[in-house]
Amino acid sequence: MASEWKRMPLGDFVTLQRGLDLPESIRQPGHVPIFGSFGITGWHDHAKARGPGVTVGRSGASIGVVSYSPTDYWPLNTALYVIDFHGNDERFAYYATEELWFPEWEHGGTPWTNPEGYQKHNPVDLVGNWKTPMLIVHGGQDFRVVDTGGLASFTAAQRLGIPSQLLYFPDENHWVLKPHNSIQWHDTVLDWLDRWTGETVAE
Repeated sequence: MASEWKRMPLGDFVTLQRGLDLPESIRQPGHVPIFGSFGITGWHDHAKARGPGVTVGRSGASIGVVSYSPTDYWPLNTALYVIDFHGNDERFAYYATEELWFPEWEHGGTPWTNPEGYQKHNPVDLVGNWKTPMLIVHGGQDFRVVDTGGLASFTAAQRLGIPSQLLYFPDENHWVLKPHNSIQWHDTVLDWLDRWTGETVAE
């Protein structure tokens, strides 16, 4: 494998297009993620690009940052977005995670050696069965479970009409470690549990 790598311009691998301006003053409340140079920067009521999709940061310190959207989205002008994958599978953004051992062990190999294992356990196929209220907590520095996974789950729950809440910490990773964030985490989780398992639910 090491001898088979080759260099090529990114434009030869995928076709990129500059994103579209969307000032905050004209954004409307909605569940469509807005992707800037470093990932999701807000939400809007309609999309400009179909998902699944990939964006690449093109400005500031976020040049080259790759983000993945499993749903329709709005790419801002601070990012480039892929309009043609040239036959490449955008689901390989899954490998943005730093943790490869578990998925390859649980699915019996890599997506190219055992695609059936990945398809058999693909959670996307079961989203329509979701019913339970969801509290989704995610950190922007989580490289084991990239934050687009949590954001996509929240978007799906919202679109399904499932009671859901997103608690997002841009400065945390796979764990919530900072004291002030930990307090917010505990308060939010306890409030959520009380809301859905406490006496108020039966009233």
